Amino acid sequence: MALNYTQALIPQTLPAGDFLAYTVPVGTIANARAATIHNTTVAPIVLKITIVPSGDTLGIEHQIAQKSIPANSSYMCPELINHTLKTGDKLYLNGEDLNGIISIVEQS
Repeated sequence: MALNYTQALIPQTLPAGDFLAYTVPVGTIANARAATIHNTTVAPIVLKITIVPSGDTLGIEHQIAQKSIPANSSYMCPELINHTLKTGDKLYLNGEDLNGIISIVEQS
């Protein structure tokens, strides 16, 4: 068993729409260990977090969180922490102009 620590979302500004932040590699199980999202703008922005199981399509039924992040604030995303993702699962974020980082541990 090998462990690999990686970042699902390198600190960057999210584009408009649903952003594919991470896909679990073949033969791997992954856990979200930490997540912080920042809103550096002057207006609130709604963050949506969705985990799509392998083989499924992106849809509201897979959304695990929706949170309005106030201007000039950060959010620690407790809804995402310790979720187990399996091979092929995808993590999507939606929140144009937000930035942040999600730390993942992969087990293969």
